[in-house]
Amino acid sequence: MGASPAASRLAVSVIQNCAEELETYADQVDVRIKAVKFIGRLLSLPGHHVAQEYRHLFIEFTKRFSDKSAEVRLGAISCAKAFYVTNPSGTESLEVLSALEGRLLDFDDRVRTQAVFVACDLARANLKSVPRELISRATERLRDKKVSVRKKALQKLLEVYRDYCTKCAGGIITPSDHFEQILCRILMLCYDKDCKDFRGMFPASLSVEEKTRHWILLFSLFDPPQLKALNSILYQKRRLQTEMQVYLALRREEEVIVEPSVLF
Repeated sequence: MGASPAASRLAVSVIQNCAEELETYADQVDVRIKAVKFIGRLLSLPGHHVAQEYRHLFIEFTKRFSDKSAEVRLGAISCAKAFYVTNPSGTESLEVLSALEGRLLDFDDRVRTQAVFVACDLARANLKSVPRELISRATERLRDKKVSVRKKALQKLLEVYRDYCTKCAGGIITPSDHFEQILCRILMLCYDKDCKDFRGMFPASLSVEEKTRHWILLFSLFDPPQLKALNSILYQKRRLQTEMQVYLALRREEEVIVEPSVLF
């Protein structure tokens, strides 16, 4: 049963008003934030095609990804995930992903961080459909000028890689070079004094056989810089093991020396 003429007229009126608020209130950030979030919810309504039926509204929404206010840009990015989940195909979805990808290079570090978070969440939601270019661009934030962005990008990209490994082990997807490239870029962080802690690259439940399978594919993708990085990591691990062995030996010697005195 379709909507009544009165309800349809009301919906059109509300939508036109939202579009006007985005265009008219250029100097009122709070109004634009509320409008972009409301429009984002409208565009993400399941079972509806608001973005197609009200193209001008959708265009105004995508413009907010490059709004002069960082708060408005953040608001638009926060709507991207819900929109893509309910509209996984079509021209509009590609336009939203393109707008999201552009924010990975935003001059505001908060916006870059949020763009990485949403890009990674979209990848985890559907590893098969997310564009390769989007993930590739997200991995570039591992070399961001801000430490906070690098750390958060590392955290989210590791989550994507672990999900990928789990799905490969379950036969849901097949191993893919572009997801393995995530780990190739993460290995380069061994030279970053602020982001060296990337232990637990694989899911804890992953079998040795599955880990070996991924390492074999990784080695086929390594360039000289990645090989050098891996050798550096292995050297550090060997040195740590050696130092730990020396420490434990000294502890044992101390125990032997102290033990007789306890008798007295």
